[in-house]
Amino acid sequence: MKNKTWIVILLVSIMNGVTVFAQKTDRSSTRYDWKEQWFAQVQAGGSYMCAENIRFGPFFKGTGVSYAVSLGKFFTPVWGMRMKFFGGGNKGKYYSDKSSEAVYRFSHVGGTAEVMFDLLNCFRDEETAGQSRWDFNLILGPGVVHTYNFDRKGEEYAYGLNASPRNHFMLYGGAEVQYRLDRHWGLSLEAGTEWMRDEYNGVVYGRGLDGHLGVLLGVRYVFGEKVRTGGD
Repeated sequence: MKNKTWIVILLVSIMNGVTVFAQKTDRSSTRYDWKEQWFAQVQAGGSYMCAENIRFGPFFKGTGVSYAVSLGKFFTPVWGMRMKFFGGGNKGKYYSDKSSEAVYRFSHVGGTAEVMFDLLNCFRDEETAGQSRWDFNLILGPGVVHTYNFDRKGEEYAYGLNASPRNHFMLYGGAEVQYRLDRHWGLSLEAGTEWMRDEYNGVVYGRGLDGHLGVLLGVRYVFGEKVRTGGD
């Protein structure tokens, strides 16, 4: 409970700081209309599980496939919001013994509500922001993730694994580089991390939190107002 309280306090503080900074540094007078600058995004990649015993095995033993589908909107050239629905696979390791190959798998799905903050546009004027093909977004937001489909891999009782499906509060933070192909389409590379309570992987053993480190490649389509890009 104490860890959750600190996560909420940190989230509120960071989001408040980002909002104040954006208001002070936004050099553009542009405020997008409600119908402008909506976008849809599809992403796929992988993530590494940060939990008990994973570090005692090969890197690939702790990695799983990840995917995400998002819908969002930018309200100014500096900041916007995104609703993200995501899922993927996870791997866990029963023992800290490096020679042990006893692993288990489980799946997760979830959703987050995130603030997106275009760091480059804080320091670019309106014309430069419209013409540049590059964006660099900082992303932060809370969410809920559901774990299910635990596969013990033959280790029915090893290490007290709790294989029951359950929900977890989480906090996501990441950074995204985006390249605009044209006025609508763009490619993105996002690196992020998400953290949940220790029970996330089904094992409780002296850790305050479990988490993921992930990388996602994506495609984004922008609706509404067409953004000017160099070479058009």
